[in-house]
Amino acid sequence: MTRYTAVLLMTGGMACYALNDALVKAVASELPTGQLLALRGAIACLVLGTLARATRPPGQRIDRPADPTPWLSPMLAWRCILEVSTAGFSVLALAHAPLATVAAIMMSAPLLVVLCAFLLRWEPWHGHRLVAAVGGLLGVVLVLQPGAVGSGNGWGVVAACLCALSLAGRDLATRQLPADLPSAGVAALATAAVCIGGIMLGTFETWQSPRVAVMGLVAAAALCAALGNLALVSACRGASLSLVAPFRYSFIVWASALGFLGWREVPGHWQITGMLLIVAGGALGMRGTGGTRG
Repeated sequence: MTRYTAVLLMTGGMACYALNDALVKAVASELPTGQLLALRGAIACLVLGTLARATRPPGQRIDRPADPTPWLSPMLAWRCILEVSTAGFSVLALAHAPLATVAAIMMSAPLLVVLCAFLLRWEPWHGHRLVAAVGGLLGVVLVLQPGAVGSGNGWGVVAACLCALSLAGRDLATRQLPADLPSAGVAALATAAVCIGGIMLGTFETWQSPRVAVMGLVAAAALCAALGNLALVSACRGASLSLVAPFRYSFIVWASALGFLGWREVPGHWQITGMLLIVAGGALGMRGTGGTRG
């Protein structure tokens, strides 16, 4: 995979995730969290299962992999757990906080990924990348500073922070998956885990009969989540984390635009300053990036 392909995959994946979040926010008040996760996960599983079957190697049966050993990887199981926590916290955050605020908090995840990759020696140390990560984190703080926890948004902000931690852990786990695991299969398995997690959470909820319009929005969110998940897995496995991680910041652009269109959310001066710092940090973090991983 070329560096440009990985960048396009990450940027497109972020657009899919932003649209998924907007759709989830639109229906979060209509359905309990567990039911929403289960319905969206079930539909996304159908999409990703179809993609996995379509992209499998010729002559290989999808139900009988040539070597099942990679599917028993503990890192794959850990990634599924983090996928469930990411999905759950994101729904709670979107239900209780503005879309732009949630997106800004989530943008601490790629910065944490870069810092962890340095600390774990998965990526070479470079001064300008370290400055980029620290500057980007400062930008996130500025975005959150003006009243982020006010107006009853406190629980949403807490959930968004937990979601960001889960996101960073998920991306790090993705990087350590066995190389011969197909990306579509990994994304499908993670989505199935979210569906199962939603069903388990549903034992503590009272599920409802959703309206047709709500099911349409959930189905659209599932499609966006499935495509975003597949693009993210492919990008993280196909190139250096220091290359693709800064392009996670495009999520802010997509989410801010959707927040304005759907809820007339307009960022303030501090938030705009923080976004500019995040973009600057991402641009600096791109420079001097090494090769790709096949």
